[in-house]
Amino acid sequence: MEIVKTHHIDASEPDANGWHDYYYEYDIYAFSEGEVSYVARRYSDEPEHAHFLKMRTGRAWRLPQPSDFNTAMFAEATACLRQEGAKQIQVLGKQGYFPV
Repeated sequence: MEIVKTHHIDASEPDANGWHDYYYEYDIYAFSEGEVSYVARRYSDEPEHAHFLKMRTGRAWRLPQPSDFNTAMFAEATACLRQEGAKQIQVLGKQGYFPV
């Protein structure tokens, strides 16, 4: 499995005092193997939390489904996030986030 981790900052322009209206700093993880990929995010200010956001099978991106959680690849991706310090891992679903 290939793992690519990238760091991101999403912030408004600072005001005269250097403050931002919003500031989000996070890492995106892309776990890929063949035609399957999972994308997860970990915010810098909550490193113990990680969230799977989407997955790809072939060319189509979609929300992860419970049947995806039983695959060796998902288990390996989850283990990687735990090694990075994530103790609570959630998945984005149609009705919000839920734990795995």
